[in-house]
Order: sequence, then structure tokens, then C-alpha cells
Amino acid sequence: MKMKDSETIDEYYTKVRELVNQLKAYGEDIPEKRVVEKLLISVTEKYDPIVTTIEETKDITTLTVTELVGSLEAYEKRRSRREENSLENAFQSKLNMRSQNSNRKEENFKSTMGDKKKQNMRPCRICKRTNHLEKDCYFRGKPQCRNCKRFGYMEKDCRLKGNHQANCIEENNSSDQLFYTCNSVAETGEATWYIDSAASNHMTYNKGAFQTLDESFKTNVKLGITTS
Repeated sequence: MKMKDSETIDEYYTKVRELVNQLKAYGEDIPEKRVVEKLLISVTEKYDPIVTTIEETKDITTLTVTELVGSLEAYEKRRSRREENSLENAFQSKLNMRSQNSNRKEENFKSTMGDKKKQNMRPCRICKRTNHLEKDCYFRGKPQCRNCKRFGYMEKDCRLKGNHQANCIEENNSSDQLFYTCNSVAETGEATWYIDSAASNHMTYNKGAFQTLDESFKTNVKLGITTS
């Protein structure tokens, strides 16, 4: 007789006990030691750890059937609890994984819908952004500086206003200097004239340009660029 994988210790011991009682009924003497040995060698492999422990720590010649069955059932219960916990943990892990996958799908769906909504949304006419409607714009009703285009204050309160004016003045001065320089450029050659925008007379060193020339008259001449 061998124990089946589907049987418990209690179920298998019940069958062994019935067989022993039948043998005794036929007049055969079955000592308890023989029953103990039968149980130890006929249980399934999953009980090998506890069987080895019993054989190494117990005196088989004095071990009773009741003690043996009690040890086997205690081991069976501990093993069953471990298996239940393992199954429960595996089931919980599977549920968590499904939940995480479901959350990811939901987040991806929301993200995709949000992107599509942004793409289909017209730019706000106030701030030109596309992540909200004009009626929900944070800057709605707030003043906008015409100088720097920022919201929250007027042009007269703009911190960049002074820099803007200084840049304009510098650009105007540069334009005047360029104009003045163009008027005072001197070219070398016989037909060169010095044109001074700050004087009423002009001059040249080409004597051939004059019909009559009084070379006895001499004087100092000052140009508009303060050069004499």
C-alpha cells in the first residue's frame, strides 16, 4: 500500500488502520513498530524532510503510531500554510500587475486625448498659447505693456522703457554721425573739393578751377570738424 499524492495524512492513516484491523481480525499479530515503519516508508516524497528528521532524532523502536501521525500532520499543516501564502502572494502580484497595466493604459489614453485636444485648440488671442481657452486665460483683463509685451503693468511702468529710449537716442546719434561723416569725406586727386556743411565757402587746391586768383590774399580757415 502506498499513499496517493491527493491524500492527506489523516486519510492515508485511516486506510492503514483499517487494513491492520482486518489483519488482526484474521489472527495476525501486527506490532506497533511495524505500523510505524510502514507509515514512514509509504508516505509521498513531499514528506521526506520530516521523515528524515524523525529517523535521525527519534528512536523508531519506541516511537508510537500516535506520535508519528501527529508529527506528520503538523508538518502537513505548516506546508499547506506556506503553499496558501505563496498562492495568495502570486494572486496578489497578478492583481497588482493588472491594476498597474490598467492605470498605464488610462494615463496613456488621457495623455493622447489631451494632446489631441491641444492640437485642435485655437491659440488664445490674449497670450497666444494653445493649452487653454481665451475665457480661461490667466492674463484676461490684465494690462499689457506695449513696450515689452508683458502683462501686469502699463508702458509707463515698464522697467525696460529707459533702455529702449537710450537705444533710440544712440541709434539717432549714430545716424547723425554717419551723415556728417559722409559730408566731410575727403578724396585725394586734382578735382578734390573740401565741402564743409558748417561753412558758407568751400575750397580746393586745383588752381585750374579758378578764372582769376589773387595769391597775395592769405588767411586761416576753420572747417566744421574743428580742423584748421
